[in-house]
Amino acid sequence: MAQCSIFWTQFQTQGSLVSSELDQNVVMNKRKLTLEEKKAAINEAYEKKISQIDAQLKDISAREKVAERKRDTRRKIIMGGLAGFHMEKNPRSAFAKKLASLIDEYVIGDKERALFDLDPLPKTEAENRRIKLQEIDGEK
Repeated sequence: MAQCSIFWTQFQTQGSLVSSELDQNVVMNKRKLTLEEKKAAINEAYEKKISQIDAQLKDISAREKVAERKRDTRRKIIMGGLAGFHMEKNPRSAFAKKLASLIDEYVIGDKERALFDLDPLPKTEAENRRIKLQEIDGEK
């Protein structure tokens, strides 16, 4: 019985050694998982930050485009106002005559022509001018 008791004690001791090795492996695996999880969390955080920065860049780009369109519109309004003012003050100037000719040639829509006190174009003439303008745009 004493031998059995010694054997049992050795078995328990060896078993506890094996058990502690397994526990260490489990702990090490948990640490690896924890490190992997940390890496994944860090990568996810960086990807989120990159996405936020990309969104900010797109927002800035969109705002710049809007601002440029507003500046372009403002320039056109000022140019048109100056041209109209010059045309009213100097109706016989070469500039006024050329501008009137350009307006008559390139303003095609009935509503737009009415703004300049021009008669509507016949349908075939309006269509021919639209085709001509499309060809000009296609060459650019």
